[in-house]
Amino acid sequence: MAEYKQHREAKREVYEAFHPERTDTSCHKFLSAAICIQKFIRGWLVRVQLGRIREKAANHGPSLSAVVKQYRRMMHRLKRRFGVIKPSVPMVYSDLEEWLDRKTMYEKMFIKRQFWKELDKSELPNFFRDCAHFPSKQDIEHTWSLINYGTFGKTAEAVKKHQAVEMAFTLYPPQGAKPLIGAIRQSTWVNPIVDGEEGYKYLVSDHPVLKEADIRVVGRLVATSIRERKERMALPRGVSDSTIKKEAP
Repeated sequence: MAEYKQHREAKREVYEAFHPERTDTSCHKFLSAAICIQKFIRGWLVRVQLGRIREKAANHGPSLSAVVKQYRRMMHRLKRRFGVIKPSVPMVYSDLEEWLDRKTMYEKMFIKRQFWKELDKSELPNFFRDCAHFPSKQDIEHTWSLINYGTFGKTAEAVKKHQAVEMAFTLYPPQGAKPLIGAIRQSTWVNPIVDGEEGYKYLVSDHPVLKEADIRVVGRLVATSIRERKERMALPRGVSDSTIKKEAP
């Protein structure tokens, strides 16, 4: 009997040596702890962002719900203006906060140039330049006609604050209408747009990249473009560049 107990004790010791008891935390507990921390941090970030939105919305309406309705109506108008049949405006805090920041900036720039709470239409380019926007005159005229579409009679030359803000958001849609970016502004040789960003502002701010450009390379590029345009204009009707290339030996 004693030998049997010693044999069992030896087997137990060997088993414990090769199968030690785990004292560390399991993967399931690690996962549960990570999820709990993420829930707490994300909830805290959302509450902080909501607090910022409430403070910013106090300058744009009597309550947060009224400002949200104002935001939804503008996004709805923008989407309908560009052909969206059934527009939907999801409530995203980051989009709403970005809209509030830009609306505050547009209104401050308008107050800077207003006279009797109005702005002359000829001052619109200067207004947009104050906002770090550089639309062309054609874009401004087209947007002005969109804003006043359906009005009877001749549109006035005086611009109200809400009209200037509406034009700014139409020319430069916020994140809530991100698919509409580029719907109004078109990239041209004079006013290039790359990835939704205007190149003209680099000329105004004297960007260091522009100082590194070789004027000879720029001159050759412009000369080549002018020569190709004149060659296309000199071609007879019905003859294209591809036809000439095919006929060339």
